[in-house]
Amino acid sequence: MEYEQFNKAPTPKQGSEITVLMKKMNSVYYVPCKINGIKADFIFDTGAGAISLSSYFANELIKQGKLTESDYIGEGASRIADGSVSSVIMVNIKDVEIGGLHLYNVKAMIKEQQNAPLLLGQSAIEKLGRITIDGYKLIIHRK
Repeated sequence: MEYEQFNKAPTPKQGSEITVLMKKMNSVYYVPCKINGIKADFIFDTGAGAISLSSYFANELIKQGKLTESDYIGEGASRIADGSVSSVIMVNIKDVEIGGLHLYNVKAMIKEQQNAPLLLGQSAIEKLGRITIDGYKLIIHRK
C-alpha cells in the first residue's frame, strides 16, 4: 500500500461549514485525511482515545521524513475493543488535515501491528469542534 503526499491547502475560515464525504465499507465510515501531508483514509472512531497508526503507516511517515525522533512522546498501553491491551508508541502529529481544515499538534499512537486499522480518534475529533453526520457527510461547524 502506498500513501500519497499532497500540498497544504488553506485552512477554512471560522464561521463556515466544512463538508467531508466519507466512504462506507462493511458498516464502517472512513474519512479522507492527510497526516503530515500524507493522504490516507481513517476510520471515524469516536470510541478511540487518539489517532491510531499502524506500524506500516508510521514507517512510511518516517521514511519520508514526516515523522521524526523529535515527535516521540513516550511508550504506553492501549486497550482495544475486545478488552485486550497492546503496547503503543505515543507521538505528536504536527498536522492533521481533514477537508482542508488543519489540526496542529495532535497526539497519536503507533500500534505494533503492521496492518492495524488507521483510526481517527478523539485526540483529533475533539479539535474539530461541533460536528454532525448526515448520511455519508461529516459536517464540521467552524465557530
